[in-house]
Amino acid sequence: MPVRTPKSKAPIWITFIGLILVLIGLYATARTAINLVAFEKYPQGGVLPANFSGVPQYFSQERDCNYVQTYFTADGKTTREPTAKEKEDEKKQQQNCLEGVKDSRSQAKINDISQSLLFLFLGLGVLASRKIFFK
Repeated sequence: MPVRTPKSKAPIWITFIGLILVLIGLYATARTAINLVAFEKYPQGGVLPANFSGVPQYFSQERDCNYVQTYFTADGKTTREPTAKEKEDEKKQQQNCLEGVKDSRSQAKINDISQSLLFLFLGLGVLASRKIFFK
């Protein structure tokens, strides 16, 4: 009985790695598209989180910026009304907090899009390289 030789000379593991990368890219692309369409505010968690500890990460939200500052007198026991300067500083802190949350949301969106495209590009590149390097 004659020995059969495979048509492709590319090792099967290269095809496997390429397919895994394409599948990860498709999954990330689908989740990114769902996050863009389904949510009013983009989630900060990311579609491919690298959290291996099992403990969920905490991301600050807009409601965390609505804290009430308490001002005390010199004795440290009785409260007092804030001055105009303190009220202004408190509003600046709140604006900075809200800007930080907004920036982290936009950064998560950019990271998700770039990771999705990266995995698709890598997977398709590995699959295409089979024909170039293993003729």
